[in-house]
This record gives sequence, C-alpha cells and structure tokens, in this order.
Amino acid sequence: MSWFGKITGGTIGFMIGGPLGAMAGAALGHTLIDAETSTNQPRISSREEQEMIFFVTIFTLVGKMAKADGKITKEEIDFIEHFIKHQLKLEPKQREYAISIVRAAKDDNTPILDYLKQFVQVFPQADMHFMLYEVLFTVAMADGHIHPDEEAILRKISPYLKVQRNVFEAMEARFRQGRSGQSSASELANHYQILECTPEMTDIEIKKVYRKKCREFHPDTLASRGLSEEFMDFANKEIVKINEAYEAIKKSRAK
Repeated sequence: MSWFGKITGGTIGFMIGGPLGAMAGAALGHTLIDAETSTNQPRISSREEQEMIFFVTIFTLVGKMAKADGKITKEEIDFIEHFIKHQLKLEPKQREYAISIVRAAKDDNTPILDYLKQFVQVFPQADMHFMLYEVLFTVAMADGHIHPDEEAILRKISPYLKVQRNVFEAMEARFRQGRSGQSSASELANHYQILECTPEMTDIEIKKVYRKKCREFHPDTLASRGLSEEFMDFANKEIVKINEAYEAIKKSRAK
C-alpha cells in the first residue's frame, strides 16, 4: 500500500473525489483541510489511486454492514480487526485508518449504492467486482454465520456488480462444504457454480471458461487493475478454487 504514506494532510479525499472521497476524508478528520493549502503534495500514480478506491470501498461497505443491525458491537470490531491484521496483514497505522473508515461509514447516511456506483465507474471489470464481493462475504461470515441484515446488503449489491446471479448461494455453499462436507452430487454442483458453467456445456466450452477465469484472476491481471498486494491473497485463493473445480469436473466426466 505505497499510497498510504502519501496521504498525510487528508489529501486522499481530494484525490478520490465523490462519495468515497468524502468518506476517506471524514475518516481522517480535521486534517482534510490541509490539502488545499499545501503546494508540495506527493504524486499519486493512477494505480495507487485505484488501490485507494478499492481500500476505501471495502471498509466503507464493511461499515455499512456493521450498521445494518443498528449498532456496531465489540465482537464485530474484533472480527474486523482480526481480518485486517491477520488476513490483510496491514501495518498498525493502516489498520487504524481502516477502522476509522468503518466507524465513519457506520454513522453515514449516504446510500450504499452511491458508493457502489463510483466503484463500478473506476472498476468496470467483472473480476474486480467479484473480489469486492468475496472480501465482503468473508468478513460477513467471519463469526461463522451471516446476520440477516448482512445477507440483505450482500443480496442488494449483487445486481449492481458483474457477478453471477446466485453468487450468494454459491459462496454460502462453499463455506458450508468446507465446514461439514457435502454429498458428491452437491459438491460437483458447487464446482460448476464456481466456474459459472452448467453440466449441459461441452468439455470444450468448459475449458474455454476455465482458461478465461484463470486469466481474469491471475495476480498480475488483478494487480494491473489496481488490486493491492494486501488483497492479493484472495486472488490466490480464487485461483486454487478455480483449478480444483475444473479438475473435479474433468474427473467426473471421465468416468
């Protein structure tokens, strides 16, 4: 997160603009006013700007989920802190800023779709939409279940993102499979969902989809689109799931 050291003085709000910029600035507090007066601001690359927007979007929507049931509890904060410390491995100051965004978003009245609209303008690619959804689902499931209000948000945002229509059910099925196991038929159906394929498709069609997904979720591709190193672990895990799904489907068809 090379951009983080360049936002001293609250410049991030002016760099991003829109509702996400306002949220980013609000999380930094009164330091936002320094940005206009400074004449020697550090330069931010277009990729760093994309990384900032992805970061701010993630924690803004996490804050919105925390607000969904009316209040943010100590347990929820503990889950989020564990996520950013142990999964994202953010530095202390970065963790502090992420939590500040969550808290600012919790008390914010801007509709969640306003933030999504800005995110989609910057990231039109389906793979980046999926990564956003994957991170949010992971956070929501951090305590082993999804609160109905969190589920409502996840279902509300999916039509605005380029993700498969039943993405919530697919991710929930993967989670439950990991915890309790499933029948071979259910597991195979889940593999088809991961690849966004159907049993009626030919081997050649499935292989084409598989190769496309491998290209989309390759770390180099995601990095070129603005996914920071801290979130790359999700990309690596997705590649593993894609490979496992494809191999399982091939094996089932060879019988």
